[in-house]
Amino acid sequence: MPGGLLRGAGYEVHIEVPDPPDDWIARVLNGTYIPDPPIQYLLGLVQPGTTLLDVGAHLGTLTLPAAALGAQVTAVEAATTNLALLRRSIERNGLADHITVLPVAAWDHPTTISFAENGPWGSAFAPDRPVTVEARPLDEFVERAEYVKIDVEGAESEALSGMRRLLDQPRPPHVVLEVNRFVLAGRSEPLNLTRTMLADAGYSLHLIGPGWLLPADPDDWQPETVADYVASRGEPRLPAGWALRSPRLLDECAVIMAAEARHSNAAIEHHVAEIMEQAPEELRGHPLLRDLAEPAAPPLQPQVRARSRRLWKKANAS
Repeated sequence: MPGGLLRGAGYEVHIEVPDPPDDWIARVLNGTYIPDPPIQYLLGLVQPGTTLLDVGAHLGTLTLPAAALGAQVTAVEAATTNLALLRRSIERNGLADHITVLPVAAWDHPTTISFAENGPWGSAFAPDRPVTVEARPLDEFVERAEYVKIDVEGAESEALSGMRRLLDQPRPPHVVLEVNRFVLAGRSEPLNLTRTMLADAGYSLHLIGPGWLLPADPDDWQPETVADYVASRGEPRLPAGWALRSPRLLDECAVIMAAEARHSNAAIEHHVAEIMEQAPEELRGHPLLRDLAEPAAPPLQPQVRARSRRLWKKANAS
């Protein structure tokens, strides 16, 4: 079975991947893998005895290193292929005493749901969902956790609704979750729903970047198609070397939006048009937005170019 080593400060674990590797994470794990910022953030906070709930564990890119650092991890994963590989990795690394695996989808009530197994993109909302899996509220299984990570391809609101007791404990957890415009649009869910749910529960929000956290509000405009946030009661904990940063400048937002517009995934380009429509007024006249509308710009979806041109003209109308 192919796999790779995950190495970091204080840990080295082997991780099993499908044969052949069938998604970009698995392919990278079969070579060299650098954890993305939300995983780096959580691993920077883990200590021996830390309790961690990993909702959407996939192959264990957070679960395994956290357990190797001494955390007690509950890994929630609904996809059978991912579960089999995760369990092999747990056994191979001798981490069974540190990891409890829950083979369910995180949901807001006990039921069974139709599910599409698709590597890290397993979804309860994909058009074709040939598998039936058990779905349960996580409050049934988990009494406490210091940290929660939720990445479940658009089902974050159901997962949060199923852990209300956990979120309202005397020492509530830090919650790291993904906000993915692409998958949320597929189920017509507002982009700010999960952020609003957490704010209504008394949590403050911070956007997660490489080595930094940025204060955020539920209704903030999000230039990225996919972004990760940490929610906490009070000030968030910071790993060593991390910092709270100041708000992003207009130029920085424009660079992010321009990069998203040139994404190789045409489906993501589709959502960039929506991002442009929602952009702050002062950003719509930015030169980078104008450049997207120019004929010499890299190939773009027609609607992206058309909206760029329309917004540029509107922003610069006399």
